[in-house]
Amino acid sequence: MKVSAGKIFRRVAKEEDGVTIIETAIVVISMLLLMTGVIDFSRALYADIYIGYVAHSATRYAMVRGTTFTGTTCTTTATQNCAATSTDVVTYAKASAPLGIATGTDMTITPTWPGTGPTGACVTTNGTNSPGCLVKVQVTYNFRFALPFVSNSVLVLKSASSVTIVE
Repeated sequence: MKVSAGKIFRRVAKEEDGVTIIETAIVVISMLLLMTGVIDFSRALYADIYIGYVAHSATRYAMVRGTTFTGTTCTTTATQNCAATSTDVVTYAKASAPLGIATGTDMTITPTWPGTGPTGACVTTNGTNSPGCLVKVQVTYNFRFALPFVSNSVLVLKSASSVTIVE
């Protein structure tokens, strides 16, 4: 007795009653959520590494632009031999933002010159950004997840850096 392939397929399909389609849908949705989660948490890790870089590069920018260049303003982020102000440091830090990092209200950059040196007091004859004094930059970034079930969640990422002014 010969049985055609079509009859076998129809018999198996009737016995399954659509279970295969449901199982496939569950597996596909689960895999898509898992992949999206990995991508989103990778974005969070990237943002965390990036704000650490911003804090470090902004302190370096302020470090080499101390009060020894009094009277010369930093007209662009590439200007050399100028005295950096808080606004200059913030502008420099935000100018280096890559795609995917929002520099509006989600990122706060706070440069400070506390008027102390690495071992205590420093000579502040030209102000708190004199050579030998510290400059500190703190960066805070509100990371927003793209996943639908955590899209309202905000992960606050922070990084700080401080160095001694050399110029």
